[in-house]
Amino acid sequence: MEEYRLDAAIMTGLKNTLVLSGQSFPDEVWYEMPHGLDPNVIVFVPGGKSFAYSFRPVRLDEFPMDYRSFERLPEIAWAGVAQSLRDAGLSSGRIGIDLGHAPAGLLQELQSALPDADFVDSETVFMRLRAVKTPQEMETIKAALDIAEGAFEDAHDVFKENVPIGDVIRTMVHAVTERGGVPHLIHPYELNCPDWRVTGDAVDGLNRNPGKMEPGVTTRLDVCINHRGYYSDFKIPVCVGEPSKHAQSVVADHVERQDIMREVVRPGRTKREVHDTLSKEFKNIDTFAWWLHGIGMDYHEEPRIGSNYPSSPDIRPEIVFEEGNTLALEPSWLVEEHTVLEADGPRTLNRLNLQTITTF
Repeated sequence: MEEYRLDAAIMTGLKNTLVLSGQSFPDEVWYEMPHGLDPNVIVFVPGGKSFAYSFRPVRLDEFPMDYRSFERLPEIAWAGVAQSLRDAGLSSGRIGIDLGHAPAGLLQELQSALPDADFVDSETVFMRLRAVKTPQEMETIKAALDIAEGAFEDAHDVFKENVPIGDVIRTMVHAVTERGGVPHLIHPYELNCPDWRVTGDAVDGLNRNPGKMEPGVTTRLDVCINHRGYYSDFKIPVCVGEPSKHAQSVVADHVERQDIMREVVRPGRTKREVHDTLSKEFKNIDTFAWWLHGIGMDYHEEPRIGSNYPSSPDIRPEIVFEEGNTLALEPSWLVEEHTVLEADGPRTLNRLNLQTITTF
């Protein structure tokens, strides 16, 4: 808050409030729970004056918090938030608020009740806090990875010549749910994205969106699942039979891209620095685009860059790479690993070997 010259910071977004308050919800809540079903308003004020309005107690071990319950419409709490800010001596303070999530009624109430206060967007503050994972968050993320990788191993028997991709994905979905996870995206069948289901012809032994498991043709599973509110995201190159030499060459080339990512991504480097370096290093990006993004409560969260997001380095550029980021190193549609950023670069969290084509 000192860095952003804030006298107070108001947090309302569901994911923001949960990650910092230590609360937990069932997995199904993460499909964008609407505002108002279980709202929280957490206000950080230095000097032990922080407070929260919520339907349930808010627990913040590191921040003493005065909890104030409300049981009816959220609007009842908005006037209370304004009065609490006034009581804290912030009638003319500089107050941050996560404007990407805050209900319009709250902001209108605050502006009306505190006309001398300066309300500014503090979304970046909470994005940065969410981007660096706590040990407890890392345990949940690792559990999500274990579920996803175990589900792939459980589904091995379905990878056979001419088996429809739909059958492969249905088997994977069942395996994920049996292990306690929630499937979100599983490619190439594009689970949850029916408009993207495109069956194309194999080109030199590669097919991004096949309709069935074609012998000798390499595709990939892009496995994104949710466990207790946190995502895992990685790709597995697969082939029934012997992969073509072209497919093996492309995968090897993109693994080299991934190794370059490991060398370039370091704590303290900006999105712009990493983006520009990788854009110069990688060839043939018109055919094989690349991405690099955080993973957590969103499966594409900050820091986010890539050849398909040319403006992304200029969006919230103050967000830099930091130790504790969980990142997807995604050099192409064929290759992706889930990593954690340490002092000397990204370390893979995956147990499976994702740098070679898994054959059946």
